[in-house]
Amino acid sequence: MKYKALFLDLDGTILDTLKDISEAVNYSLKVHNLCLKSDDEIVSFLGKGSSYLISNSIGKNANDKALFDDVFKVYKQYYLSHPSVYTKPYDGVCEVLLKFKQKGGKIALISNKPQDIAIKLLNQFFPNTFDAIYGQMDQIKSKPDPESINLALKDLNVSKKDVLYIGDSLVDYQTASNSQLDVLLCLYGFEEKSKLLKTNANCINTFKEVEEYIL
Repeated sequence: MKYKALFLDLDGTILDTLKDISEAVNYSLKVHNLCLKSDDEIVSFLGKGSSYLISNSIGKNANDKALFDDVFKVYKQYYLSHPSVYTKPYDGVCEVLLKFKQKGGKIALISNKPQDIAIKLLNQFFPNTFDAIYGQMDQIKSKPDPESINLALKDLNVSKKDVLYIGDSLVDYQTASNSQLDVLLCLYGFEEKSKLLKTNANCINTFKEVEEYIL
């Protein structure tokens, strides 16, 4: 194999989570009598973590800490209770990851999605697949900081040259660059294609194409 490990983003890369995220955000906004957001608006807030998502969804009242805390709490509770009503893996993800694991490859999640929600989704859709899971945690700096990458490298006992990072956003591109990892960007995800195509990264239209780079 060309790589010994895959480091994967979650939202927009291996799982199409937008509808469930939108439902959770808008449920919380509705509870607090705030304006609801369209899917396009919510997509523009994704990639930098849940705090960024909720802050931008609240808008001009985001500096009200009590309001932010309340909206975030309801969002988190609702999403944890309804993590996968609409969520599903992108075509080819399960098959490619299974082949990679069968050949001895290791797989880590590197995501800005809250750790507890990330674990719940991975256990449902990819049981016994991930060797390390790094979602958003208070004690670890979020992407594009390389801290979670460095921890995963240590956990999996692999070197940077043996890792391919796969994501769907400019944050993912920056994360890979900051970590000095090879990167593959998914054009089917949540980021605008034109932004990804302006980078010097290899890009794919379906996850099935990952096989060309790893096997």
